[in-house]
Amino acid sequence: MVTTPPPPQGYQRVAGPAKVETVIPVGWTIARAGGPGAMRATDPSDSGRFVGYGGAPATSTDIASIHVAQETKFAQRTSEYNRISLNRATYAGHPAIEWEYEHNDGSGTQHVRALFWIVNGVEFFIFASGPQVQWSRMLPLYDEMVASSRP
Repeated sequence: MVTTPPPPQGYQRVAGPAKVETVIPVGWTIARAGGPGAMRATDPSDSGRFVGYGGAPATSTDIASIHVAQETKFAQRTSEYNRISLNRATYAGHPAIEWEYEHNDGSGTQHVRALFWIVNGVEFFIFASGPQVQWSRMLPLYDEMVASSRP
């Protein structure tokens, strides 16, 4: 039997679509986002700081080509898009992609870091997004999400 460790101090464990699990800060507002496979949690004191998590059937087993194509579409419709990195990775022994970028969301430059991984035909994701000037506050949150995500 696998025991789930308690969340770190100041975080709560959450479950999302496709049985993804991760942690988010205690007190953040949770809502469905962008479709049936995605959840979003927002900092109640700053709506520009939010995270997402979820999962849905993978459209391909080639996770790299999926996200290169998604990046191209996102860059075409997004103001001031700037890729920081888009790299193959391995997450918990599974093929993964880590994508980091900035864009202007209309209120200023937003910094985003996301992890996507495939397990048994399901693509899971987590991401953290916040104003570029506050990214140093978001990075530890993203790191906790990565360390605590399952499957």
